[in-house]
Amino acid sequence: MTGLRRFHPAYSVQLMRRWLAVCLLPLLNALRAFDLAAFRAALWQEGALLLALAAAAVLLWLPAGWKLEQGSLVICRGLAARRTLRLRPEEIASLEIRENPLSRLFGAAQMTLYPRRSGPKPKSLSLWLPRRAAHELAETLIPLREERPLYVPTRAGRLYLVLLTANGLVTGLLAFVSVQRSDQLAAAELKRMWAAAMQGLIGVERLAQRVLPVGLSWLFTLMGAVWFVGIAGGFLRSAGYRVYRGRAVILARGGLLTLRERRVRPGCVTSAEVRITPLARLLGRCLVYLRAGADSGDDTPVMVWRMKDGVEPLRRLMPSFRLPPPRPEPLTGRSLPAFLALPGILTAVVAVGWLSSLWRLPTASLPLGVGLLLCLGLVAVALEGFFCEGLRHEPGGPPTLCFTKRYTRYLVCIFSPQRSARMYQTPFSMQQGRCHFKLFVSGCRYRLRSLRLWPARHVHL
Repeated sequence: MTGLRRFHPAYSVQLMRRWLAVCLLPLLNALRAFDLAAFRAALWQEGALLLALAAAAVLLWLPAGWKLEQGSLVICRGLAARRTLRLRPEEIASLEIRENPLSRLFGAAQMTLYPRRSGPKPKSLSLWLPRRAAHELAETLIPLREERPLYVPTRAGRLYLVLLTANGLVTGLLAFVSVQRSDQLAAAELKRMWAAAMQGLIGVERLAQRVLPVGLSWLFTLMGAVWFVGIAGGFLRSAGYRVYRGRAVILARGGLLTLRERRVRPGCVTSAEVRITPLARLLGRCLVYLRAGADSGDDTPVMVWRMKDGVEPLRRLMPSFRLPPPRPEPLTGRSLPAFLALPGILTAVVAVGWLSSLWRLPTASLPLGVGLLLCLGLVAVALEGFFCEGLRHEPGGPPTLCFTKRYTRYLVCIFSPQRSARMYQTPFSMQQGRCHFKLFVSGCRYRLRSLRLWPARHVHL
């Protein structure tokens, strides 16, 4: 094929990454045997395997490439058996260009294309292109003819820095307490207590009194560290973040270390989600996510919506956007165990452990008390779902639904006409005229509990 443009050499590096585990197997066997001669031989074997993989990756990279032909994107891959994929621009629901520091150093960019139609397992297409070629191709596939700023976050960086500071102080304090408790538990004493635990229940109880508080302290320290990493990642992603709304595209770009640019066709948006987390309730601001075809959009929110601003900012993003009503379902006959069974059982188990620790294990009462508060939060959100969960489809508008999951409340507006549903009933729900409802929208599943049977059967799909 004439005019075929090659991918960036980073494409061959990505092909090698899939087989690097094969190179590590001889080295791991030698390290396990603690044999220096076998380790040297494994290094030679690993070097030979790396050279073979590099040669194979280069052979696969040379004939691969892409080109624009009659307004369509043509992608060619394969060495012995050639595979050609042709995509028209209108078949692409969204695309994302991602540039991490290493790829920018070598002038590469990763472009991910998401098709408009998505099945049970949505598939995306990832391409490694030169930076300039990636942006030119994005402008050809989903052009941005005008840039009208829609959302510019204000004071987001200051908020993230405050959260990072508070989380860092709490995590550091937890780490200090954990180190102190670990120092008090000497290795010799631990061995002696373990030997005593093998002889009777009294020894087991003494071992739990010393080991359990240390383990719980390190567990909460690890949770704080993971949360710190998540907040730091959000700060790096939100730096310089801007959202633009054109006639035929929604553009979001930003990032500090990893630069991201996401283009979405408004006509391909399948659903919009407003997620109300505990932090969102505290700050009065919620994250808004867009799903478009095979693009779930879970990793990057489109905008932050203030609850007191009403629905108008959301309609500037999607003109037909609607919020579900506060009480979409009457409560008569609704099953309370359908919402409170799992969090209630978990809360009861942790509460029993906390009450027992007050009597027999006081040093573990504080970590268990924190766990009990977390479980009570699950119960509170599940109880909120009992009152607000439901589905509403008014004439002339898109269907809306509200449900809760773990600590988050979801407000969803469905735009895609490709919908299907499944209902199932228990003997209790049959007696009350209720059912559990699952709505499938372009590869995404929404589960609603204890809905009225007659409206659920007559939802327009």
